[in-house]
Amino acid sequence: AGLAVASCSGEVLVPLLSTKGGFKLSQLGGGTWQWGNKLLWGYDTKQDATLKEVFQTFTANGANWFDTGDSYGTGELEGRAEELLGQFVKEGDADVLLATKLAAYPWRLTPESMVEAVRGSLGR
Repeated sequence: AGLAVASCSGEVLVPLLSTKGGFKLSQLGGGTWQWGNKLLWGYDTKQDATLKEVFQTFTANGANWFDTGDSYGTGELEGRAEELLGQFVKEGDADVLLATKLAAYPWRLTPESMVEAVRGSLGR
């Protein structure tokens, strides 16, 4: 894959990789495991404005992909990371790539249940 460099006002930022599929993927991605996780990370919805700032700073400096999962968040906040990413992408002008995962819950044993989980992630 070829190497390109993201830049803004002539400043070198996060390097980009060109994929065989034609994507420009930053060499630095952001993880969102903590977003919505009260149990391990003490998440509170009051942190959402700060998370949005992190998202905006991250993308403004050339990074363009985030790793998330449908189980990122705890209890009633399950899927919160996907919800926040969806909100931030819709409200901004950053062109980002999202990689999500589906939790291997015991009730997800059929192909239909996995398709339903994918639809849930797309909806967030």
